[in-house]
Amino acid sequence: MSSLPSLRRKAENNHHVKVALVRRKGNKNQSVSSVSVVHTNTNNVGGKASNKKKMQNEDEEKKKLKTEHGEATFLTHLVAGFCGGALSRTVTSPLNVVQVRKMTNQLTGSSKLVPSLVKIARTEGVKTLFAGNATMVLRYGPSKGLNFATFHFFNSNLHAIVEKRREKRRTAEASKSSSKNRRRTARKSVEVLEQPEKKKDQEISIKMLAGALCGVSACLLLYPLDAYATRKAAGKIAENFTGPFSVPLGVHHVVKKEGYGGLMRGLTPALLAIAPEAALTFGTYDIIAEWYKDTFDKEYCEPHVSMCVGAISATTGQLAAFPMELIARKAATNRFALSFHDTFRLMAMNRGIGSLYKGAKVAATKCLPMSAVSFATYEIVKHLILSSDNAIVEKVFKTPQVV
Repeated sequence: MSSLPSLRRKAENNHHVKVALVRRKGNKNQSVSSVSVVHTNTNNVGGKASNKKKMQNEDEEKKKLKTEHGEATFLTHLVAGFCGGALSRTVTSPLNVVQVRKMTNQLTGSSKLVPSLVKIARTEGVKTLFAGNATMVLRYGPSKGLNFATFHFFNSNLHAIVEKRREKRRTAEASKSSSKNRRRTARKSVEVLEQPEKKKDQEISIKMLAGALCGVSACLLLYPLDAYATRKAAGKIAENFTGPFSVPLGVHHVVKKEGYGGLMRGLTPALLAIAPEAALTFGTYDIIAEWYKDTFDKEYCEPHVSMCVGAISATTGQLAAFPMELIARKAATNRFALSFHDTFRLMAMNRGIGSLYKGAKVAATKCLPMSAVSFATYEIVKHLILSSDNAIVEKVFKTPQVV
């Protein structure tokens, strides 16, 4: 009988030992699984942190790549814009002669572009197709340079003013947030969600305003050259001045006959025409160019992209402002011109609305290649200047490098 209890005790002891071993194995497995989970969680956290660091490093490298050659200064935009304007005006000089003669009723409205070019070249010579080109280069080159330079000047300063106002509003709202209740904070959260759309609208309006200001400032400075070149292309100046001082002599000749007011005739409609044209041209181009750079991660617009975008934006601006430009051209070539209000009213009433777009096809035909060449040349020259390693170029045409 004593053997039976002892056997039972041994069996129970063996059972307890087996249960303990199973529990230990389970605890070990659980601990291993928990450790593995912890490791995976730490790996995930570490991976996310490393990805964030990589993204930050990539952004910093992109910023350094964009600013490693320095940023463009006012003089950089001026020189690049001058090169683009001079080259584009020379290429499209024959189209400008035909357009001016159609505007001033020296060519019939039914005459087409190519027959008109051939007729002028046969009867008056090929040089006539480039009449006033030197004046237009001296006028249009600085004008384009001033347009690009003043556009970026006004654009950057207007954005800086808006950013300062935003910072003031943020500080004022942060100081008042502690005293406001939850409803007002909820309203603020809704306003914060709406801020990106408002910022986009503000950026578009700022770019358009900067374009209008750059066009008006360039027109005020260089309108006398434009008026003289218009008269030269229309054949209103019989004297042929030659040599390097032909333009100053021609301007002096106009001042002698008509006074300084003769050179400024038609300034008001010209300003009314250039403001929307420059706003649409430069504002639209800058918006699309920035979108292209941000989307495709480019340092600058390639020539083919700038040609397409520049042609579309400039043609849109040209057609929008064409009636006022037509009145300005007529006022510049007619000594006893009416006011632009009366001219606009009489042309619309007597000849119809279509008379305000007389020569618009030639203008659009001229504007497409001219704007394409102008914007592409501007981007190429600016990129060449910024990528140059010359010490003089870095001092004159570049801002200090970002470290």
